[in-house]
Amino acid sequence: MARNVAQPRNHGTLGCVLRSALPRKKSGLDELSLVEATRAGGAHSARRDYRDFAINRRSLRDVLELGDLVSVFGWLDRRAEREYARQLLPRATGAPTRATLYVCPECADPGCGVVRMRVEVREDCVVWSEPAWGDAVGAESPLDQPWRDLWFDRVAYHSALALYL
Repeated sequence: MARNVAQPRNHGTLGCVLRSALPRKKSGLDELSLVEATRAGGAHSARRDYRDFAINRRSLRDVLELGDLVSVFGWLDRRAEREYARQLLPRATGAPTRATLYVCPECADPGCGVVRMRVEVREDCVVWSEPAWGDAVGAESPLDQPWRDLWFDRVAYHSALALYL
């Protein structure tokens, strides 16, 4: 696969190398949305309707090839969803956080394994980077899939998450 250099508009050298299956939009920024999704149930597993992260209209769960994990939105209690949404909204520029995006579809227990993302505010953007498998004690290991940082307009990003705050 050819590598292309892609930089967000008006952010100079803060761009990154395009290495994933998530093409950047022509505007130079990515688009975050939450879309309806379903995890089919089975003999020993619950059906789970949830809201998946879509980046430029592509399911992040599918791009990352996560298997049997679902996002933290659309099926948990309101308090838990609000806490996960707050993880995705760092308060200060340059103060990154680690946010949980995907959890076990049966119990949402971090002990079953989670996927976390580094989230950082940079000027008028929010940047997602360093996706990793995680556990209940905070240990992490990088995902194997090729990845490029995702750059979101800060205002549009907050709007996408507003329902969960």
